Amino acid sequence: MFRGTRALLAGNLDEAEQLAHATLSVGARLGTPNAEGVFAGQIFSIRREQGRLVELAPALEAAAARHPAVTVYRAGRAAVAAAAGTPEDANAAIEDVMARDLEDFPRDQNWIATLGTLVPVATAAGNERRMRQLLELLAPYDGRMIIVGQGATTHGAVSHQLGVLHAALGETRRAEARFTDAASLHERARTPLWLGHTLRARAALRGTPSPSPSS
Repeated sequence: MFRGTRALLAGNLDEAEQLAHATLSVGARLGTPNAEGVFAGQIFSIRREQGRLVELAPALEAAAARHPAVTVYRAGRAAVAAAAGTPEDANAAIEDVMARDLEDFPRDQNWIATLGTLVPVATAAGNERRMRQLLELLAPYDGRMIIVGQGATTHGAVSHQLGVLHAALGETRRAEARFTDAASLHERARTPLWLGHTLRARAALRGTPSPSPSS
């Protein structure tokens, strides 16, 4: 699992996928109850990076039905809807998940992963209310990384997600500050994949060409 996570963060997606399947196989042989969840988290991240998130729609629908208490599956289902459709589809998806202002979402190990998964849904929808709500909920975790489970994958630095929300809201100075913080954390954490995301987001904010992670 950890080797797969490191491969993903290095941007080696083929290796990460091979290790995700190996992790699932080992977990099944050992009877590890969370093997399916680990695999789901890693494949979700891999498919998102490949631009193939919509392929997971049937699997996430089934997982959400089997595990209604695991809220991150509902958030993942919303992320797929946002990736597949129009802003109207994204808005319907995030309102479905956040209809009760996340009051029914337990503050468990999936809480921070759920918030990170919902950020691109809210921004794709252009839903200011939900973006500001996510800003408020994520703010206490600024300066940390969003880790899924026991290290199956990550949604990058919280400051990156805050920057994405500020940028979508037109709050350029706040967004740039958050992206600068995120770049520093991603460098320290040695996560070239997320460092690249942050550098590109900051460059887009400035209207400049996207730098490579090494620049």
